[in-house]
Amino acid sequence: MGTLRAGRNAESLLPTEFVRTQVQKILASEPFAESERLRQFLRFTVDLTLQGGGTRIKEYLLGVEVFGKEESFDPRTDAIVRVQAGKLRSKLEKYYASEGCEDPVIIEYPKGSYVPTFKFREAAAPVPRSGPAPWRRTAALAAAGLAVAGLAVYWAGRNAQTRQPSGGRVSIAVLPFVDMSAGRDQEYLCDGITEEIITALSKLEGLHVVARTSTFEFKGKGQDIRKIGAQLNVGTVLEGSVRKAGASLRVVAQLINVADGYHIWSETYDRETRDVFTIQESIAQAIVGSLRVRLTPSEKARLAKRYTDNLDAYNLYLQGRYHTATQGPEGAKVAIQYFEQALALEPRYAPALAGLAVAYQTLNRVDGMPPAEAISKGRDAAKKALEIDEGLGAAHAALAVISGHDLDYSSARKEFQRAIELDPNDAATRQAYAFYLARTGRTDESRPQMRRCLELDPLSPSRSTAMARICIEWHEFDNAAAQCRKVLERDPRNSSAYSIMGSAFSAQKRFPEAVAAYEKACALSGRAPGSLGGLGYSLGMMGEKSAAAKILRELEDKSKQRYVSPIYFAMVHMGLGQKDQAIEWLERTYQVRSHWLMTIPVDHHFDALHSQPRFQALLKKMNLPLAEPLTQP
Repeated sequence: MGTLRAGRNAESLLPTEFVRTQVQKILASEPFAESERLRQFLRFTVDLTLQGGGTRIKEYLLGVEVFGKEESFDPRTDAIVRVQAGKLRSKLEKYYASEGCEDPVIIEYPKGSYVPTFKFREAAAPVPRSGPAPWRRTAALAAAGLAVAGLAVYWAGRNAQTRQPSGGRVSIAVLPFVDMSAGRDQEYLCDGITEEIITALSKLEGLHVVARTSTFEFKGKGQDIRKIGAQLNVGTVLEGSVRKAGASLRVVAQLINVADGYHIWSETYDRETRDVFTIQESIAQAIVGSLRVRLTPSEKARLAKRYTDNLDAYNLYLQGRYHTATQGPEGAKVAIQYFEQALALEPRYAPALAGLAVAYQTLNRVDGMPPAEAISKGRDAAKKALEIDEGLGAAHAALAVISGHDLDYSSARKEFQRAIELDPNDAATRQAYAFYLARTGRTDESRPQMRRCLELDPLSPSRSTAMARICIEWHEFDNAAAQCRKVLERDPRNSSAYSIMGSAFSAQKRFPEAVAAYEKACALSGRAPGSLGGLGYSLGMMGEKSAAAKILRELEDKSKQRYVSPIYFAMVHMGLGQKDQAIEWLERTYQVRSHWLMTIPVDHHFDALHSQPRFQALLKKMNLPLAEPLTQP
């Protein structure tokens, strides 16, 4: 363990590990929780000082390295460093007056300097002023020795504790890496590095990894790591930052124990941009080593697998992932362009092919493309990805959904199970599998899959609305409405939650409330076809036939401009009491292989058709069982 000579007494020796431990405690404290700039300031200056580079710490260096200023930065005209240094001193004073009032190591920044000093806290009982100097020196050294011994005992005990995350479960949340680049124009790279680490860790059976959508809820919010860990129910949290300047890349990563806020591991990588693959691999390996996760030989191989060394293709792939995350049709279309550009540079880039399959799957789900085209292109991309790498879980998951649309249920189930075997922490796959099971009559099997999905992605609005939707398919309408209310408490403009709530109310014959919910959904979504279908059904069922017919015409007008699933027309015809026309539109739903085809047996809008021979013939062609008939008072 290295030592550092610092502090007011030249004789005092502080082990560098103790200084780093003190920094970790300060960074995890309340005064610093919401100030990323000051966290970076403290971390950078302490690290450089401990490395013997204190003389390099000048105003210009801090402006460029910590605050992302251009090389033309002039401290004489831009006071950012001086201002932030004043804030840092104030934060440290506040910390040591509250949480750190008994900390043995004190870090200070003298006025007029940006180089930190380190010292042991003076003993409570003052050393007598009189007496021979050798006695005072011996007492000071003895006090320092006791402090070192105490810290060493503490460090050893904490080191064992932090390797066992709370609840006995090895678990981690990877927070979005912060863009510290001068132009703040590397968000896609920061998000990409975060996602790549999540993806790598998610493949490990012995590690519980929170999904991207939940961790990204904290993006830019700077909350206390301990509070974040409690909300996500994990024992450890990884946070980091990225600074890109030309070909240079600095990545800082810290693995933090939620129980006490201390760092388990931290590292700064100063490399060239082309080394980003190595950095990601190093971080993942360091996490596994720090948490002592036992890996099987196949897991070790997957963790070390690199799909490309082409940095341009990788950047295009990251931008595709970035736009896929927006979930909407426009984002999926932009993502497809980026994935195709990546594949033009690297034709055997399997993750880009899997990303392409997922993007086409998204377009099919949100009615952004005719199903036949989306399914065909998605199938081709998924199969090509698996020809290159059979162990790519995302490609198996995409192929599972596509097999369901093809009504090849045995293949769909097999692909889902393989995807989960490869990526046990993938919440999206768990969700898709839960819906598949519900729609094929396996409600009891679907419940644990959906429960696991929510454990992996507890804060995601999309997972919460999915839970509400699957409650509709389970015919648990009170639960569906309650879940929607929870979503709307956090996001009052969530159109999907209003639409699902409308469906729950209409199933319970609470049609005025259903109409109100659907109208809100239409207003927020730009009158999306799915919400219009539910609105038309509810209006028809409450006797507003002319208003329902008007909705039908609106859907027809929309279908001339874009693809609209036939199932929405069937819903409105059911509301109008036109069963034959409804069945005709359901048969069209079958012909085009609409994303919503498999919902027909469990969709309460069509319960009145269950005894109809044409409806039974349709289900026979689909080889799907009927849900239990809806019975409501």
